[in-house]
Amino acid sequence: PHSIFIPPDRVDNINESFKGNFEGIGIEFDILNDYITVISPIVGSPSDGLLNPGDQLIKIDGESAYKITRDEVFKKLRGPKGSKVGLSVARAGLDELLEITIIRDKIPIYSVLAKFLMDDDSTGYLLMNRFSATTSNEFITAVEELKTQGMKQLLVDIRYNSGGYLDEVVKIIDDFLPGGEKIVYTRGRLKNANEDYFSTGKA
Repeated sequence: PHSIFIPPDRVDNINESFKGNFEGIGIEFDILNDYITVISPIVGSPSDGLLNPGDQLIKIDGESAYKITRDEVFKKLRGPKGSKVGLSVARAGLDELLEITIIRDKIPIYSVLAKFLMDDDSTGYLLMNRFSATTSNEFITAVEELKTQGMKQLLVDIRYNSGGYLDEVVKIIDDFLPGGEKIVYTRGRLKNANEDYFSTGKA
């Protein structure tokens, strides 16, 4: 009941989202009035300091971006680290387009989106939106930071989590259990596809 068919043309995007990073210019965007509109540049990305929220991308490498689709945006803006992309940008308050060249780089995709102490100053809160290849490391780092702030107990929010790598889930749960506890198991049509995951006693 938890399996879906992923069309071949979406496989690369799905895999990329769970790798924990991609190579591109690093923007969050929407398509408004038929143009790519920057919601915000990702902090520390190649776009940080070059593009502003509200900027509209009118041309990409000299080609019109009018009525571009989301899939086309990914194909045109993402690319190998070190490669360049030229953007013609409409910015509020300016009469002429800005011509900006951005050098693509590796962009991290964070899965721990929020971490803070709640009002009682002893309960930590973590929001995780996926289980990517970097999630367990992000989780450990976030928990250690909250401990230094006085955390005594932890609330992990996965209500809108899109799923991901089972191994990463197991690593996280393993931190809370004594050794030998069954964490999860999988069962398939073939016996050699069956897996049982047990805690290692790291807790």
